[in-house]
Amino acid sequence: RAVVGPLRQLTRGANAIRRGDFNERIDVTSRDELGELAVTFNQMADDLSEFRRTNIGEVVTAKNTLEATLEALPDAVLLLDPTGQIQALNRAAVNVLSLAGVSQAKRLEDLHLDGLDVATVKQAIATGSSTVPPADLARTIRLERDGVVQRLLPRVVPVPALSPHQGGAVLLLYDVTDLVRLDELRSELVAVASHELQTPLTTLRMTLLMLQERSSVLRDRERELVATSLIGVEQLT
Repeated sequence: RAVVGPLRQLTRGANAIRRGDFNERIDVTSRDELGELAVTFNQMADDLSEFRRTNIGEVVTAKNTLEATLEALPDAVLLLDPTGQIQALNRAAVNVLSLAGVSQAKRLEDLHLDGLDVATVKQAIATGSSTVPPADLARTIRLERDGVVQRLLPRVVPVPALSPHQGGAVLLLYDVTDLVRLDELRSELVAVASHELQTPLTTLRMTLLMLQERSSVLRDRERELVATSLIGVEQLT
């Protein structure tokens, strides 16, 4: 009774800690070696309980910090694990998916967004490649609500250390609506300027060609001026 009873208590306490119950304590009923073992066991349980409390607090703080950071970002952000599961997303991403008619998205394959290359995202997860292709404003995700058009540029950032020996990726959907509109204005400006320049250049070219046809009646200096003018018109064209 003096030996087996305390040993059974220690066994129950060890099994409780193995299950994650750090509140188990051993009654110290003697000052012999078994009593010292019980005191040491209780101290170990106290240390483990404090470590767990502190560790959980740090994890919760880190989680809250990450969530607050994601929520503060104006663009849509989705965190994907090595299997393509969506582990986290911010409010902007929820709004974008809702606008696109995608609800309850759990995996990468659930993101049915016209303009999103799912194969590229999978490749980034599999290889951990950080090569970023040039941004192409012509290949964007187009969303529309109440007549307002929104353009999103998808970008993939690999996360090599998301889990042991495996990486994931962050899918970013940048709002480039203003940039796309500026690019369209640039194209329109170039087209209008080109058209406005082509009209007088065509007139000048036709006039100079008509003069060149009458070169036989022109003096050498005049023929030289007409030829030089034609070269300049061709260069401008």
